[in-house]
Amino acid sequence: MKNNDDKMTGDYQSQPNDYADNGAQVLSSKLTRGPVGLGDPSDRTLRKVEIEVMIPKLVRERSKIFKCSELKKAFDQCCLDNAMAMVFKCREENRRYQQCLNRWYNDEPFVNECKEIYLQQRAEFRLTGIKKRNKKNDDKNSNDNVDGTKTNTA
Repeated sequence: MKNNDDKMTGDYQSQPNDYADNGAQVLSSKLTRGPVGLGDPSDRTLRKVEIEVMIPKLVRERSKIFKCSELKKAFDQCCLDNAMAMVFKCREENRRYQQCLNRWYNDEPFVNECKEIYLQQRAEFRLTGIKKRNKKNDDKNSNDNVDGTKTNTA
């Protein structure tokens, strides 16, 4: 039986085998290969979080922007026009907008298209190590010069 006094005093050097690295890896080698150590760019397998979170998020974003944008504009305008009464007066616009989103969320070809886009973005990140900038960030920084200074638009 080992003496726990060493652990209480912080003297771990006397028991090197208790805390030695046994060669176990935290991450799979599949996730640490590649040109910059971020994974193999040509690997097309998806992790559970990518299937259940990342790809559905991309499907929602793309359907809002590209497939249901007119219905979203109509719903947003109804909300602006009716202020506090929007809960009651904009139900039909909201229903149509939600139906559109659900239709594209369950459309297999569209989901596969989004999956391919995700895999392309992930491969690019794994090759370069540079995250793809969001459209929001691009719009916010559209007045930036290459050297980082702001362009005066006034």
